[in-house]
Amino acid sequence: MASGGPAFGCAVVIGIGPGLGTSVARKFAKEGYPVALVARSEKHLKPLQATIEKQGGKALSVCADASSEQSLKDAFGVIRSQLGDVEVLVYNAGGGMPSWPPPPVMELDTAVFVNNLQVGCTGAFVAIKEVLPAMTKHKKGTILLTGATASLRGGARVAALGPDQ
Repeated sequence: MASGGPAFGCAVVIGIGPGLGTSVARKFAKEGYPVALVARSEKHLKPLQATIEKQGGKALSVCADASSEQSLKDAFGVIRSQLGDVEVLVYNAGGGMPSWPPPPVMELDTAVFVNNLQVGCTGAFVAIKEVLPAMTKHKKGTILLTGATASLRGGARVAALGPDQ
């Protein structure tokens, strides 16, 4: 990551939780990027925003449902109006599991699988479509999609995790 902050815009991290999303958002803020923090609920957003701002960074908390095209479009509208164009997109959203460990394929509820597919694939597609116009205009930008080993190594209990990884 180059020092000196953004060339033209902000960083957006979709999927702020207690782990990777928070760490990535803090790193971009430390490098001088205004950071949009996006998650389903404010549980992790407001504390992280306060931490970033206390350290001299700029952050914006936005609640959005990554399984909903309109929710994501609305979120990007807020982000662009308050932080400007998006230079960096980190798509870290996951559909989640109602229980752990995940059930075997034969016991997996189809609705859970479809939700994870919607969050992981369709949500990423919508988010990318939202940031590409500015990146194309500026001839610069970065899109990062996170994943987990479930996307690379199959197993009887990871069928619900694969689609959103």
